[in-house]
Amino acid sequence: MSAVCPTPKKRSYLSKKAAFAGAATSGVALNPYLCQCGNWHLTMRTTVTEQYDEVEVQRILSLPVDDFVRLAFDETRHAVAPETAAALRAPSVIYRWGDALKVVLNSVQESLRAARGGPTDKRGQLARREQLVRTRLMEVKDLKREQNDVRLFESKANQERTKRRQGTAATAAINRLIELHLDEYRALLDEERQKLPSPPADSAEWME
Repeated sequence: MSAVCPTPKKRSYLSKKAAFAGAATSGVALNPYLCQCGNWHLTMRTTVTEQYDEVEVQRILSLPVDDFVRLAFDETRHAVAPETAAALRAPSVIYRWGDALKVVLNSVQESLRAARGGPTDKRGQLARREQLVRTRLMEVKDLKREQNDVRLFESKANQERTKRRQGTAATAAINRLIELHLDEYRALLDEERQKLPSPPADSAEWME
């Protein structure tokens, strides 16, 4: 049974990507969020964040394959709890969700082939179901891309932090070496200065 939408007057979108597309044409700053009804809406709030119930995430990850596929199918019918719909979109779940949706898609397509020549309303219902599953698969693809982008950003940030730490450590090591061998450092510095060419005769001042 589908959950009741608390904001039925808001326009509904089947995927986060579709909601973003709607926001882009709205003329105002809007952010997508997953409603408890299973669809996506837009809001002017800027504090929208993805919330995953870790207990629910672990529960669905522990489901047997057949049960998980059934769960993926039920989600396309908005027949799961809001926390379950959100958990399917958690980074640790999206790959398994995508695999399950492919199984659902194959099943729907087999039903479509079997329904050829059958009642028009039945074939129309299956065609809409196929499109809905494809929309979910596109959402999974977008979520994977977002996750890869986050990983790439974090990797680059870690590399920059490592470079800064190494640079700081190298500077500290050089300073310690100079302190430990200060007399030798000064002697070598004087030797190198002696090797410098003499200043031009008309030079006002020779800068060291």
